[in-house]
Amino acid sequence: MTKVHYSWSDPAVAQDFTSAVSLHSHTSLSRETLTFIPRHTCDVPVLSQGIRRLEGIFRKHHSRDINYNDVWWTPPLTPRASFELECRQIETQLNLKPMVSLSDHDDTEAGVQLQAQGIDSPVSVEWTIPVAPVFFHVGLHNIDPTMMPMLAQVTANPQPDRIREAFAQVAANPATLIILNHPLWDEIRAGKAVHEERLDYLLSLVRPWIHALELNGLRPWSENRRVIELAERLGLPAVSGGDRHGGEPNANLNLTRATTFSEFAAEVRGGCSEVLLMPQYQEPIKLRFIGVMCDVLRDQPGSRWSDRIFWRNPDGVVHRLSDVMDEPAPGVIGQFIKLIRFADCRNVQFTLRWALADRSEAVL
Repeated sequence: MTKVHYSWSDPAVAQDFTSAVSLHSHTSLSRETLTFIPRHTCDVPVLSQGIRRLEGIFRKHHSRDINYNDVWWTPPLTPRASFELECRQIETQLNLKPMVSLSDHDDTEAGVQLQAQGIDSPVSVEWTIPVAPVFFHVGLHNIDPTMMPMLAQVTANPQPDRIREAFAQVAANPATLIILNHPLWDEIRAGKAVHEERLDYLLSLVRPWIHALELNGLRPWSENRRVIELAERLGLPAVSGGDRHGGEPNANLNLTRATTFSEFAAEVRGGCSEVLLMPQYQEPIKLRFIGVMCDVLRDQPGSRWSDRIFWRNPDGVVHRLSDVMDEPAPGVIGQFIKLIRFADCRNVQFTLRWALADRSEAVL
Protein backbone atom coordinates (compact mmCIF):
# COMPACT_ATOMS: atom_id res chain seq x y z
CA MET A 1 0.00 0.00 0.00
CA THR A 2 1.27 3.45 -0.95
CA LYS A 3 0.07 6.63 0.68
CA VAL A 4 1.22 10.05 -0.54
CA HIS A 5 1.21 13.05 1.82
CA TYR A 6 1.57 16.71 0.81
CA SER A 7 3.58 18.86 3.21
CA TRP A 8 1.89 22.08 2.08
CA SER A 9 -1.65 20.83 2.77
CA ASP A 10 -0.90 18.70 5.86
CA PRO A 11 2.06 20.31 7.66
CA ALA A 12 1.48 18.28 10.84
CA VAL A 13 1.58 14.88 9.14
CA ALA A 14 5.14 14.13 10.32
CA GLN A 15 4.01 14.09 13.96
CA ASP A 16 2.65 10.59 13.52
CA PHE A 17 6.04 9.16 12.50
CA THR A 18 9.44 8.46 14.03
CA SER A 19 11.81 8.90 11.09
CA ALA A 20 12.06 10.27 7.58
CA VAL A 21 14.10 8.54 4.90
CA SER A 22 15.98 10.30 2.10
CA LEU A 23 16.60 7.93 -0.81
CA HIS A 24 18.48 8.47 -4.09
CA SER A 25 20.83 11.40 -3.64
CA HIS A 26 24.05 12.08 -5.58
CA THR A 27 27.45 13.30 -4.42
CA SER A 28 30.71 14.61 -5.86
CA LEU A 29 31.65 10.99 -6.61
CA SER A 30 28.88 10.65 -9.22
CA ARG A 31 29.56 11.21 -12.93
CA GLU A 32 26.82 13.15 -14.75
CA THR A 33 26.62 14.07 -18.44
CA LEU A 34 25.46 17.45 -19.73
CA THR A 35 22.66 15.93 -21.82
CA PHE A 36 20.10 17.48 -19.47
CA ILE A 37 21.05 21.01 -20.61
CA PRO A 38 19.36 20.97 -24.05
CA ARG A 39 16.52 18.84 -22.67
CA HIS A 40 15.59 21.18 -19.82
CA THR A 41 16.35 24.54 -21.43
CA CYS A 42 14.66 24.00 -24.80
CA ASP A 43 11.69 26.22 -23.91
CA VAL A 44 13.20 28.45 -21.21
CA PRO A 45 12.96 32.12 -22.27
CA VAL A 46 16.32 33.78 -23.04
CA LEU A 47 18.29 30.72 -21.87
CA SER A 48 17.20 28.50 -24.78
CA GLN A 49 18.05 31.15 -27.37
CA GLY A 50 21.40 31.79 -25.74
CA ILE A 51 22.34 28.11 -25.67
CA ARG A 52 21.33 27.64 -29.32
CA ARG A 53 23.54 30.62 -30.22
CA LEU A 54 26.48 29.11 -28.33
CA GLU A 55 25.91 25.76 -30.04
CA GLY A 56 26.07 27.59 -33.37
CA ILE A 57 29.33 29.29 -32.41
CA PHE A 58 30.81 25.92 -31.43
CA ARG A 59 29.65 24.35 -34.70
CA LYS A 60 31.19 27.18 -36.71
CA HIS A 61 34.59 26.91 -35.03
CA HIS A 62 34.82 23.12 -34.74
CA SER A 63 32.80 21.92 -37.77
CA ARG A 64 30.78 19.59 -35.54
CA ASP A 65 27.96 19.73 -33.01
CA ILE A 66 28.54 19.67 -29.28
CA ASN A 67 28.37 16.08 -28.05
CA TYR A 68 26.87 16.54 -24.60
CA ASN A 69 27.68 12.90 -23.76
CA ASP A 70 31.40 13.72 -24.06
CA VAL A 71 31.15 16.44 -21.42
CA TRP A 72 30.42 15.52 -17.82
CA TRP A 73 30.45 16.99 -14.36
CA THR A 74 30.39 15.85 -10.79
CA PRO A 75 27.87 17.25 -8.28
CA PRO A 76 29.18 19.97 -5.96
CA LEU A 77 28.63 18.34 -2.55
CA THR A 78 30.90 15.73 -0.98
CA PRO A 79 29.33 12.61 0.56
CA ARG A 80 29.46 14.14 4.04
CA ALA A 81 28.03 17.49 2.89
CA SER A 82 25.27 15.64 0.99
CA PHE A 83 24.44 13.55 4.06
CA GLU A 84 24.33 16.62 6.31
CA LEU A 85 22.13 18.55 3.86
CA GLU A 86 19.55 15.77 3.78
CA CYS A 87 19.67 15.33 7.57
CA ARG A 88 19.22 19.06 8.11
CA GLN A 89 16.01 19.19 6.07
CA ILE A 90 14.52 16.26 8.00
CA GLU A 91 15.56 17.52 11.42
CA THR A 92 14.65 21.18 10.99
CA GLN A 93 11.50 20.93 8.88
CA LEU A 94 10.03 17.67 10.16
CA ASN A 95 11.64 17.21 13.58
CA LEU A 96 12.21 13.54 12.81
CA LYS A 97 15.16 11.17 12.97
CA PRO A 98 16.91 11.18 9.56
CA MET A 99 17.93 8.13 7.55
CA VAL A 100 19.93 9.03 4.44
CA SER A 101 20.88 6.66 1.64
CA LEU A 102 23.23 8.20 -0.95
CA SER A 103 23.29 6.38 -4.30
CA ASP A 104 25.78 7.55 -6.89
CA HIS A 105 25.90 6.14 -10.41
CA ASP A 106 27.53 2.69 -10.35
CA ASP A 107 29.66 3.61 -7.32
CA THR A 108 29.27 2.78 -3.62
CA GLU A 109 32.16 4.90 -2.37
CA ALA A 110 29.92 7.57 -0.77
CA GLY A 111 28.38 5.15 1.72
CA VAL A 112 31.74 3.45 2.32
CA GLN A 113 33.32 6.82 3.16
CA LEU A 114 30.52 7.77 5.54
CA GLN A 115 30.72 4.47 7.40
CA ALA A 116 34.51 4.87 7.68
CA GLN A 117 33.82 8.23 9.36
CA GLY A 118 31.53 6.54 11.89
CA ILE A 119 28.32 7.83 10.26
CA ASP A 120 25.29 5.55 10.26
CA SER A 121 24.37 5.44 6.58
CA PRO A 122 23.76 2.44 4.30
CA VAL A 123 26.05 1.63 1.39
CA SER A 124 23.96 2.15 -1.73
CA VAL A 125 24.27 2.60 -5.49
CA GLU A 126 22.25 3.62 -8.54
CA TRP A 127 23.02 0.66 -10.78
CA THR A 128 22.83 0.97 -14.59
CA ILE A 129 21.28 -1.91 -16.55
CA PRO A 130 21.40 -1.60 -20.35
CA VAL A 131 18.37 -3.13 -22.09
CA ALA A 132 19.12 -2.15 -25.67
CA PRO A 133 18.40 0.36 -27.02
CA VAL A 134 17.58 1.93 -23.62
CA PHE A 135 18.89 1.57 -20.09
CA PHE A 136 17.34 1.53 -16.64
CA HIS A 137 18.56 2.67 -13.24
CA VAL A 138 17.98 0.56 -10.16
CA GLY A 139 18.50 1.81 -6.62
CA LEU A 140 20.22 -0.83 -4.51
CA HIS A 141 20.11 0.34 -0.91
CA ASN A 142 22.04 -1.15 2.01
CA ILE A 143 24.15 -3.57 0.00
CA ASP A 144 27.53 -5.23 0.51
CA PRO A 145 30.05 -3.08 -1.44
CA THR A 146 31.98 -6.20 -2.43
CA MET A 147 29.11 -6.90 -4.84
CA MET A 148 30.13 -4.01 -7.10
CA PRO A 149 32.49 -6.01 -9.39
CA MET A 150 29.65 -8.46 -10.08
CA LEU A 151 27.22 -5.61 -10.75
CA ALA A 152 29.73 -3.88 -13.04
CA GLN A 153 30.12 -7.10 -15.04
CA VAL A 154 26.36 -7.23 -15.57
CA THR A 155 26.34 -3.61 -16.73
CA ALA A 156 29.12 -4.39 -19.19
CA ASN A 157 27.49 -7.62 -20.40
CA PRO A 158 23.76 -7.57 -19.54
CA GLN A 159 22.77 -11.12 -20.39
CA PRO A 160 19.32 -12.17 -19.06
CA ASP A 161 20.62 -14.97 -16.81
CA ARG A 162 23.30 -12.71 -15.33
CA ILE A 163 20.76 -9.95 -14.64
CA ARG A 164 18.44 -12.37 -12.83
CA GLU A 165 21.29 -13.88 -10.83
CA ALA A 166 22.52 -10.44 -9.73
CA PHE A 167 19.04 -9.38 -8.57
CA ALA A 168 18.60 -12.62 -6.67
CA GLN A 169 21.95 -12.24 -4.90
CA VAL A 170 21.23 -8.65 -3.84
CA ALA A 171 17.67 -9.47 -2.68
CA ALA A 172 18.89 -12.38 -0.55
CA ASN A 173 19.78 -9.90 2.18
CA PRO A 174 16.50 -9.02 3.95
CA ALA A 175 17.89 -5.61 4.97
CA THR A 176 18.41 -4.54 1.33
CA LEU A 177 15.97 -2.57 -0.81
CA ILE A 178 15.79 -2.89 -4.61
CA ILE A 179 13.96 0.05 -6.20
CA LEU A 180 13.35 0.61 -9.91
CA ASN A 181 14.18 4.30 -10.28
CA HIS A 182 12.07 6.65 -12.47
CA PRO A 183 10.76 3.61 -14.41
CA LEU A 184 8.67 5.60 -16.93
CA TRP A 185 11.29 8.21 -17.79
CA ASP A 186 12.29 7.78 -21.43
CA GLU A 187 15.70 9.27 -20.71
CA ILE A 188 17.24 8.74 -24.16
CA ARG A 189 14.00 9.63 -25.98
CA ALA A 190 13.65 6.26 -27.63
CA GLY A 191 9.90 6.78 -27.77
CA LYS A 192 7.15 5.79 -25.35
CA ALA A 193 6.37 2.49 -27.10
CA VAL A 194 10.02 1.37 -27.21
CA HIS A 195 10.73 2.42 -23.63
CA GLU A 196 7.67 0.67 -22.20
CA GLU A 197 8.30 -2.51 -24.22
CA ARG A 198 11.85 -2.62 -22.81
CA LEU A 199 10.51 -1.95 -19.31
CA ASP A 200 8.07 -4.85 -19.66
CA TYR A 201 10.95 -7.05 -20.77
CA LEU A 202 13.09 -6.10 -17.75
CA LEU A 203 10.16 -6.70 -15.41
CA SER A 204 9.63 -10.13 -16.97
CA LEU A 205 13.19 -10.96 -15.91
CA VAL A 206 13.39 -9.49 -12.41
CA ARG A 207 9.91 -8.71 -11.04
CA PRO A 208 10.27 -11.24 -8.14
CA TRP A 209 13.21 -9.27 -6.74
CA ILE A 210 11.97 -5.69 -7.12
CA HIS A 211 10.64 -4.27 -3.86
CA ALA A 212 9.28 -0.90 -5.01
CA LEU A 213 9.00 1.63 -7.83
CA GLU A 214 10.30 5.16 -7.38
CA LEU A 215 8.33 8.41 -7.29
CA ASN A 216 11.13 10.66 -8.51
CA GLY A 217 11.52 14.15 -7.08
CA LEU A 218 12.75 15.54 -10.40
CA ARG A 219 10.04 14.05 -12.60
CA PRO A 220 6.63 15.68 -13.20
CA TRP A 221 3.62 14.63 -11.15
CA SER A 222 1.83 13.44 -14.29
CA GLU A 223 4.56 10.81 -14.72
CA ASN A 224 4.69 9.93 -11.03
CA ARG A 225 0.92 9.33 -11.02
CA ARG A 226 1.46 6.78 -13.78
CA VAL A 227 4.21 5.18 -11.71
CA ILE A 228 1.74 4.75 -8.83
CA GLU A 229 -0.71 3.11 -11.22
CA LEU A 230 2.01 0.79 -12.54
CA ALA A 231 3.07 -0.12 -9.00
CA GLU A 232 -0.52 -1.00 -8.13
CA ARG A 233 -0.78 -3.24 -11.20
CA LEU A 234 2.43 -4.99 -10.19
CA GLY A 235 1.40 -5.31 -6.55
CA LEU A 236 4.31 -3.14 -5.39
CA PRO A 237 4.58 -0.03 -3.23
CA ALA A 238 5.92 3.24 -4.60
CA VAL A 239 8.64 4.95 -2.59
CA SER A 240 10.36 8.32 -2.64
CA GLY A 241 13.56 9.07 -4.54
CA GLY A 242 14.67 12.67 -4.61
CA ASP A 243 17.46 12.33 -7.21
CA ARG A 244 19.23 15.36 -5.70
CA HIS A 245 22.31 16.58 -7.60
CA GLY A 246 22.85 20.11 -6.29
CA GLY A 247 22.24 22.12 -3.15
CA GLU A 248 18.48 21.64 -2.97
CA PRO A 249 17.58 18.74 -0.61
CA ASN A 250 15.41 15.90 -1.85
CA ALA A 251 11.92 17.03 -2.83
CA ASN A 252 10.30 13.85 -1.56
CA LEU A 253 10.92 11.61 1.44
CA ASN A 254 9.53 8.49 3.05
CA LEU A 255 7.87 8.71 6.46
CA THR A 256 8.22 5.69 8.72
CA ARG A 257 7.90 4.49 12.29
CA ALA A 258 11.04 2.40 11.83
CA THR A 259 14.15 3.41 13.76
CA THR A 260 16.75 1.63 11.60
CA PHE A 261 17.21 1.28 7.86
CA SER A 262 16.81 -2.50 8.14
CA GLU A 263 13.41 -2.00 9.78
CA PHE A 264 12.43 0.45 7.03
CA ALA A 265 13.52 -2.04 4.36
CA ALA A 266 11.34 -4.71 5.95
CA GLU A 267 8.41 -2.28 5.96
CA VAL A 268 8.73 -1.54 2.23
CA ARG A 269 9.39 -5.18 1.34
CA GLY A 270 6.19 -5.92 3.23
CA GLY A 271 4.31 -3.61 0.84
CA CYS A 272 3.91 -0.41 2.90
CA SER A 273 5.17 3.05 1.95
CA GLU A 274 4.29 6.57 3.13
CA VAL A 275 5.69 9.24 0.80
CA LEU A 276 5.91 12.92 1.72
CA LEU A 277 6.21 15.55 -1.00
CA MET A 278 8.19 18.56 0.24
CA PRO A 279 7.39 22.19 -0.70
CA GLN A 280 10.13 22.38 -3.37
CA TYR A 281 8.34 19.72 -5.41
CA GLN A 282 5.76 22.38 -6.30
CA GLU A 283 8.39 24.54 -8.03
CA PRO A 284 8.66 24.22 -11.85
CA ILE A 285 11.03 21.33 -12.59
CA LYS A 286 12.88 23.25 -15.30
CA LEU A 287 13.54 26.06 -12.82
CA ARG A 288 14.90 23.52 -10.35
CA PHE A 289 17.25 22.13 -13.00
CA ILE A 290 18.52 25.64 -13.65
CA GLY A 291 19.21 25.78 -9.92
CA VAL A 292 21.32 22.62 -10.23
CA MET A 293 23.33 24.21 -13.05
CA CYS A 294 23.91 27.28 -10.90
CA ASP A 295 25.07 25.07 -8.01
CA VAL A 296 27.52 23.28 -10.31
CA LEU A 297 29.07 26.65 -11.24
CA ARG A 298 29.71 27.63 -7.62
CA ASP A 299 32.97 26.98 -5.80
CA GLN A 300 32.79 24.68 -2.78
CA PRO A 301 35.15 24.31 0.18
CA GLY A 302 38.21 22.55 -1.17
CA SER A 303 37.21 22.65 -4.86
CA ARG A 304 36.63 25.14 -7.63
CA TRP A 305 33.65 24.70 -9.92
CA SER A 306 36.04 24.15 -12.86
CA ASP A 307 37.60 21.17 -11.04
CA ARG A 308 34.30 19.32 -11.47
CA ILE A 309 33.79 19.61 -15.25
CA PHE A 310 35.45 17.21 -17.70
CA TRP A 311 35.33 16.49 -21.42
CA ARG A 312 36.69 13.96 -23.88
CA ASN A 313 38.29 15.15 -27.10
CA PRO A 314 37.56 13.33 -30.38
CA ASP A 315 40.94 11.60 -29.92
CA GLY A 316 39.68 10.13 -26.62
CA VAL A 317 41.83 12.22 -24.28
CA VAL A 318 40.01 13.39 -21.12
CA HIS A 319 40.60 16.92 -19.81
CA ARG A 320 39.55 18.69 -16.65
CA LEU A 321 38.36 22.22 -17.29
CA SER A 322 40.50 23.78 -14.55
CA ASP A 323 43.67 22.29 -16.09
CA VAL A 324 43.25 24.08 -19.42
CA MET A 325 41.64 27.41 -18.61
CA ASP A 326 42.35 30.59 -16.73
CA GLU A 327 39.79 32.75 -14.98
CA PRO A 328 37.64 34.17 -16.45
CA ALA A 329 36.63 31.23 -18.62
CA PRO A 330 37.33 31.80 -22.31
CA GLY A 331 35.17 31.68 -25.41
CA VAL A 332 31.96 29.69 -25.58
CA ILE A 333 32.52 28.29 -22.08
CA GLY A 334 32.71 31.75 -20.56
CA GLN A 335 29.58 32.89 -22.38
CA PHE A 336 27.68 29.80 -21.23
CA ILE A 337 28.71 30.43 -17.61
CA LYS A 338 27.56 34.05 -17.80
CA LEU A 339 24.24 32.89 -19.24
CA ILE A 340 23.60 30.40 -16.43
CA ARG A 341 24.65 32.85 -13.73
CA PHE A 342 22.35 35.46 -15.24
CA ALA A 343 19.49 32.97 -14.75
CA ASP A 344 20.43 32.78 -11.06
CA CYS A 345 19.61 36.46 -10.43
CA ARG A 346 16.63 36.98 -8.13
CA ASN A 347 14.57 39.03 -10.60
CA VAL A 348 15.26 36.55 -13.39
CA GLN A 349 14.28 33.64 -11.12
CA PHE A 350 10.98 35.37 -10.33
CA THR A 351 10.25 35.80 -14.04
CA LEU A 352 11.26 32.24 -14.89
CA ARG A 353 9.07 30.83 -12.09
CA TRP A 354 6.09 32.49 -13.71
CA ALA A 355 7.11 31.64 -17.29
CA LEU A 356 7.88 27.97 -16.57
CA ALA A 357 4.77 27.17 -14.54
CA ASP A 358 3.29 24.00 -16.03
CA ARG A 359 -0.22 22.87 -15.13
CA SER A 360 0.73 19.26 -15.95
CA GLU A 361 3.23 19.38 -13.07
CA ALA A 362 0.68 20.61 -10.54
CA VAL A 363 0.15 18.16 -7.68
CA LEU A 364 -2.91 19.66 -6.01
